[in-house]
Amino acid sequence: TGALGYQWWRDGAPIAGATGATYTSASLTTADDGAAFLVVVSDTYGGSVTSATAHVTVRPELATWLVAH
Repeated sequence: TGALGYQWWRDGAPIAGATGATYTSASLTTADDGAAFLVVVSDTYGGSVTSATAHVTVRPELATWLVAH
């Protein structure tokens, strides 16, 4: 019961302004491959729960990959 608070995290650091029930990232690049995201949800009574960590996989565009290989 009560209002819930949300804080999204990336690689162990809170994401500034990411305090909604959903989070949409800016476009990711291959430099973001392996990034870890999670959310901590808290209630007005001091309780909280942390989500499982989601690890991002970003693969290069096929044309870029073909040129490199």
